[in-house]
Amino acid sequence: MLWFLFLFNGAVAAFCAVAADGVQGVMAAVGMGLVSLGAGFGLLPSRRGKAQPEPA
Repeated sequence: MLWFLFLFNGAVAAFCAVAADGVQGVMAAVGMGLVSLGAGFGLLPSRRGKAQPEPA
């Protein structure tokens, strides 16, 4: 699901930046871009919950 959010919202952000003009286009592109970045960061592997190796 995160892949869909990442790719779809990134495409919509690029489309809004081109199709809509003025402040409305910029704000729509920024908003959709932030959603896309949030989903992209969610796709990164998390270090939380993994056991840390003990030093020898």
